[in-house]
Formats: sequence, C-alpha cells, structure tokens
Amino acid sequence: MAEVELECAVYGEGTVFPVKIARDAKVSALQEAIFDKKRYQERYSFAASDLTLYFAKKKGKKGKKSKWLKDDDSLDELLSGKIDTAYKKMRPSWKLNKPEYFGDFQLGEEEIHVLVELPDESEAEVRQYFEYLHHDCPKQVLLRGPE
Repeated sequence: MAEVELECAVYGEGTVFPVKIARDAKVSALQEAIFDKKRYQERYSFAASDLTLYFAKKKGKKGKKSKWLKDDDSLDELLSGKIDTAYKKMRPSWKLNKPEYFGDFQLGEEEIHVLVELPDESEAEVRQYFEYLHHDCPKQVLLRGPE
C-alpha cells in the first residue's frame, strides 16, 4: 500500500513535523511512528499508546467542505492553549484509509493533519507502576514488601 506523509503538531511543545505512514495503517501504528520520530522514549516514561491523536480537520459550516488546520501564525496560539474539542479524537483501532479520515487525502501546502496530545506525566508513571506490579514484580516482593 502507498505511503502518505502527514504533518503533525504537538500541543504544549509547539513542534510541527512530518511522519510517513502506510495509508491503510491503524492509528496505533501512527502513534508508534510519532513516538519513534520524536524519540519520546528518551525523554519521558510513557508509552506510544499514551499519545492522544486528533484529526486536524473541522467540519465545514453550512454545507462547506471540511478544511485541514493551517500551519500559520494562529497555530502557535492553538498549540500553547488547551485542547480544542472541535477536533475529532482518533481511536487506536481505526484505519487511516477510511474515506472520512485520510482515504481521499490530497497533500496540500501548509496544512496540519494530526494534532498530538502528550499524556500527563504523573498519570503515565502511575500506570507504569501498576503494570510493573501486575506483570514484572516478583511475588515475594509483593508478599514481603520492600526491604
């Protein structure tokens, strides 16, 4: 299947970068590609699946066609603020090639296609601790407690 290059922008960081991904990939694969491209594993303790992705496209008003978010001066303000709920949250099991998502995707200039929300670091740390207790922690440590 052909690849598509999506422009991604990260809330809080304000960074914009391209990611190449197969058109028929799942959103979970896009999460992994973004995680790897940004090398988050070197700076944070969360997993790729903790990234929240949004389609950077709003529905058109009164019969107008939907438009991708423009990469212009207003983007900086958007990325430094709160998450805009007008953008649709992407589910990890969704396929990118559905017509309503990126199926009929045509590369335009100065457009953002995916908004990325990083997880709250404290939530990710708690989740990792419980995963450690559930999967990796030796049973004798759980029964005895730390020494």
